[in-house]
Amino acid sequence: MNKQEFINRFLFEFAFGINNFILKRNNVFPQKGGNLWVLCDRNLIPFIKGQEARKKYDSLDKTNAQIINMDFDTQTRKLYAGESDSSEIDKSGETIVFSDDFSWAYMTTHEYSFLGPFFIENIVSKKNKVALVKDLKFVLDVLKDYPSIKDKVISKSFKGDHYIEVVFNDHLTITGALDGNGVFEVNNDYHLHIEDPYELIRWLIDIADGRLIFIQSKCYLSINFFLGIFYSPWNYRNLTIYQFEKIKPKYLKKRCLKIYSGNGLIKDFKTTIKNSR
Repeated sequence: MNKQEFINRFLFEFAFGINNFILKRNNVFPQKGGNLWVLCDRNLIPFIKGQEARKKYDSLDKTNAQIINMDFDTQTRKLYAGESDSSEIDKSGETIVFSDDFSWAYMTTHEYSFLGPFFIENIVSKKNKVALVKDLKFVLDVLKDYPSIKDKVISKSFKGDHYIEVVFNDHLTITGALDGNGVFEVNNDYHLHIEDPYELIRWLIDIADGRLIFIQSKCYLSINFFLGIFYSPWNYRNLTIYQFEKIKPKYLKKRCLKIYSGNGLIKDFKTTIKNSR
């Protein structure tokens, strides 16, 4: 798999349920200059490190295990025979060895003398192991096991195309299909592209758990006395709950804004709330 596919799969398997804002704040995303081992260094997931991690790695059956150097490799590859021993890879920089089913991973760092190595096990999704399949069946299988969203997901088909509809509440419905061009629609209006099933699952769960906020706004122009008021198209913003808290006092006082999340309505268009606390 290519590097970005590996990152998406790694975060889904080992950091499942951790909000994207927390991952970003702790500089976890490699594509933004971060490191996956930060998950351990910042105690975001369970791990063992140092000599204990080396012993665990050396004791494992590494048949079909794969490896990637996060600084130089663009693809994962199978493990060479000499790399089965921790002493052979501890000084190789930002390197991750992982089982083909993502049940474990061994991570080394550029500061091998005092930072790492780290060993982690997949304790979240062992119950529901599935292959990397970019289709709706996989997405549905995962979502229907997640308490806050399982009763809101509907599988549909139209003229041979299969898609899902997630009805979070009266104010928020999301529809779309991965087997087409990955277009997802918010309230039959706002469109975005999500082609990776893991990214889609994380996004929908963040919405269901109330960690993402939608701000829907419109600007209006008074054309003249006879024609009245004309409204421009809807404008959408999708913020994390932490981002929203910073601007909440200002936004709750404005008209022409509707604010809602997967948990329900926060503010309607014609409502202004003087006390935002």
